[in-house]
Amino acid sequence: MPHRHIILVAALAFAILTVTGCLGRDQNLKKLDDSIRSYHTAMQYKQLDRASKMMDAKLVATFYETMEPELQVKSITDFQIRKVTADEETEEAEVVIIRETYDTSSYEVRREVATQHWEKGEKDWRLMGGDF
Repeated sequence: MPHRHIILVAALAFAILTVTGCLGRDQNLKKLDDSIRSYHTAMQYKQLDRASKMMDAKLVATFYETMEPELQVKSITDFQIRKVTADEETEEAEVVIIRETYDTSSYEVRREVATQHWEKGEKDWRLMGGDF
């Protein structure tokens, strides 16, 4: 009988640890999803200051040099997160985004594929490289 209780307690502890681990992973992936969506929503509304706060500080100058002139003639009308490959151990993720843009100089709607590298910081996920 005592042996049975030990097995039951061990099984219950394993189940709790498994569920807790899954919940932590799910919460981490939700934070990644929230960061990606916040960044791309800021880009869609041309809120460069807001978007720049979600990236590595080393990228900010290049980001403004690239995106300010580009968003003068282009508007992002929609975006979809197409693929996320996250590594739990390194807390890094490769993200593929499909953006629909409207070019005001040529009056054309285009589809663009952007690949980005994100890393988990102390609090949130940050864009660390790839396409803006």
